[in-house]
Amino acid sequence: MAGFTPYDVVQYQGYTPMSTQDIMAPAAYMAQQQASLEDEYSKVNDELEKVKFLVQHENNPQLQQQYDDYYNRLQQAQNDLSSKGFSAINRRQMLGIRSQYQSQIAPISVAAQMKAKDIEAYNQMKAKDPTYIGKDPSSMGLMDYINNNLQPFAEQGVSGATVTEMTRKMAEPFSQNLTDTQKEVLARDLIIKANPDAPQQ
Repeated sequence: MAGFTPYDVVQYQGYTPMSTQDIMAPAAYMAQQQASLEDEYSKVNDELEKVKFLVQHENNPQLQQQYDDYYNRLQQAQNDLSSKGFSAINRRQMLGIRSQYQSQIAPISVAAQMKAKDIEAYNQMKAKDPTYIGKDPSSMGLMDYINNNLQPFAEQGVSGATVTEMTRKMAEPFSQNLTDTQKEVLARDLIIKANPDAPQQ
C-alpha cells in the first residue's frame, strides 16, 4: 500500500466560478457612466444652441470668439468620450465644461434676459415721463451688459422735467441776470452731471 503524501489530506475549499453578471458588471458600469456623460453633453448642446442664436444676432467679434472657444472645447470633449470611452479623464473634462459654461456662456443668456427687461422698463419710464433721459437699452449690446457686471441700465436715467425744475429753483435768485440761452446751458449741464452716460443733444 502506497504511503500518503501531505497533499492527499488537504481539504480544498470549494470554488465558485464568477457568473456572467459578475463578469459583465465592470463593463456595464462603464457603459452606464458613458451614457450618463453623453446625456449631460446633450443637455449642454441644447442650451448652447439657444445661445448660438443670440451670438449670431449680436455681430460682436469678442462674443463670437468666446462662443467659438467654448464650442470647440465641447466638441473635443465629446469626440474623446466617443472614441476612447468613459474614464476619469472624461469626468474631469465634463467638470471643466460645466465651469467654463458658467463663466463664459451663461452670462450671455443672462445679459439677453436683462436687456429684454431693461427695454420694457425704459419704455414704461418714457410712457410715464416723456422727459425721461437715459440710455436706450435697445441700442445696447449684450457685451455692454456683461462688461457692466450684468447690471441694468434703464434705471440710471433722470427725469428731464425734474432737472428743469431744479434749474429753475437754482437760477431763481439771479434769474434776472441770466439770458434764456444761459438758462438752457445751465439745465443741460445739470442733466449731464445727473446722467453723464445719456446721449447728448
